[in-house]
Amino acid sequence: MKYQTVLVVVAALAGLAPSPDLAVHSVTGTNAASRSSSITISDVTTNRAALIKALPSTSSIYLTNALNITGLAALTTHNVGTINPNRSESWSGSITIPANQTTGASYVIVVCDKPPAVTESDENNNTNYYAITINP
Repeated sequence: MKYQTVLVVVAALAGLAPSPDLAVHSVTGTNAASRSSSITISDVTTNRAALIKALPSTSSIYLTNALNITGLAALTTHNVGTINPNRSESWSGSITIPANQTTGASYVIVVCDKPPAVTESDENNNTNYYAITINP
């Protein structure tokens, strides 16, 4: 029996999720920025699974004036490496505010495992965000 299979059986017997569970634990960055400016943001992706590691995936970053990314193209993406159970991986990088971005209240939204590459026990906790004010 393979090691991964044994872990799945043990997890099931213990009442634990038998799959990885990626979640964006936190997103931070500049609270205000002007159109066409570059800002630094950071995010932390966590594997909440107790026993199963999460294989490499991609996180996508969006900027929107609503808490909805339907139909939006990501501003950028970044790779997330293998994350062991109950561990996290941090990332920091920059994005450029589009010149045509609506001014006022907006949100930087990070979605881990987008596009989906990891079969997870919970696919509904992959998103986190922070508020930013966009100036002309």
